[in-house]
Amino acid sequence: MRSRGFALIIVLWTLVLLSLVMTHIVVTGRTEARIAANLTANADAEAQADGAVMETVFRLIDASESHWNVGDHALNLKRAKAQISVLQENGKVNPNAASVELMAALLVSCGAEPAQAGSLAAAISDWRSPGEQPGPGGAKLRQYRAAGMDHAPPNAPFESLDELQRVIGMTPELFQRLKPHLSLYQTGYPDLASADPVVAEAVRSLPLRPQTQTGAQHPQTVSIMVEVATDSGGRFLRHAVVRIEPPANQSYSILSWDTEASAE
Repeated sequence: MRSRGFALIIVLWTLVLLSLVMTHIVVTGRTEARIAANLTANADAEAQADGAVMETVFRLIDASESHWNVGDHALNLKRAKAQISVLQENGKVNPNAASVELMAALLVSCGAEPAQAGSLAAAISDWRSPGEQPGPGGAKLRQYRAAGMDHAPPNAPFESLDELQRVIGMTPELFQRLKPHLSLYQTGYPDLASADPVVAEAVRSLPLRPQTQTGAQHPQTVSIMVEVATDSGGRFLRHAVVRIEPPANQSYSILSWDTEASAE
């Protein structure tokens, strides 16, 4: 009788163990199925976001009634919706091309004291310029070492806007105020017709400024932000910077293609 009772206990514990194993398998299977479904939904959203960017580009270069201007737009896609924002980059300042005077004026417009703005603008120019000798009020290797910094200007153009945080004299607060008004993809002098109030104030404060090239015969650089939400729950955010050639050319160039929310 004792052996039968012991055998029964073993059988019961075996059934309990098998039940636990099966429960684990079922739960794991359901979890993996949900993960696979999410991956599929997000991949679908990414593909549709990329398509929406290209649709936006075609609308921007289209000369018919379907033409889009800068601003907010919406597209109904296949089992998805896209919210699109097109922003003009021509009104921003390119830290790789701006003069010391323009950069100093922009820094003042962003809240910097004039003396701080002047030295920081000179340091920005020295960061991107070749040579080991600093310009007036600027900084090269010796000044960075004297300030206890373990880096120095690469004497090459900025590769990203975030690199400006490494320039001597730049503070986190000032950088956050400055960044929205900058673009590495803008060419030429800021276009006042599309500049925001901060850039416009900086440009107008300069005693002399070159003429801006505006109008339909000159390229436009735009930032395109597309956010797609699919009916299956997928979401994706695509950001692109595109140069649109004059309407007569009907052409464009992709300058940046990423998932970040800020233009470079």
